[in-house]
Amino acid sequence: MGEKGWRFVTPDENVPGENVTAEPLNGYSHLREIYFSVDPEYKGRFTVPTLYDKKTKQIVSNEVRPSLFPDV
Repeated sequence: MGEKGWRFVTPDENVPGENVTAEPLNGYSHLREIYFSVDPEYKGRFTVPTLYDKKTKQIVSNEVRPSLFPDV
């Protein structure tokens, strides 16, 4: 992680791993861009995992609890 925090791969990068993909919705390069798109004045940490609602364009949760995903 660099100074801007969690980074997504870009479509032109050849990175090993089956789940390594570019951010598919808006083409963001860093997780912080999602936080700032929701709240331009955001002052907190940019944490993972982050659950993002693509319909409402809101961060729903940035923590995972078993009650959120009972079948996982």
